[in-house]
Amino acid sequence: MKEVNSISVKYIVILIIVLLIGVAIAFLYLRKNYLLHKNEINDLISKEVNGQINILKNKNRGSYNLRIGNYEINSLPIAYEVEKYNIQLGDSVRKEANSRIMIFYKNINGVFEKNCEYKILP
Repeated sequence: MKEVNSISVKYIVILIIVLLIGVAIAFLYLRKNYLLHKNEINDLISKEVNGQINILKNKNRGSYNLRIGNYEINSLPIAYEVEKYNIQLGDSVRKEANSRIMIFYKNINGVFEKNCEYKILP
């Protein structure tokens, strides 16, 4: 006769509880990151930003960390613009307060010329 291995109901219940706790923690972590990013984007929209790009770090998945003067922007999804318009350190950025449009300027022969416009999405 073959012996059948069976898992007791107690272990199944414990496994389900552990999985539910893991899902809840993952949900809360992702929600917190989403809210932080949303607040940062709303803060960026409300501020006036002018200056040269001091830091341009690729965070992967299409996002970059930027420092423009003393103002830092985390996880701005501008990978397409960086590649297409060759945005680099030393390029200039202008954004008016309460505007969703960032204008990037490139230094060409000592003169900053408009390179591209980026619309900040919420």
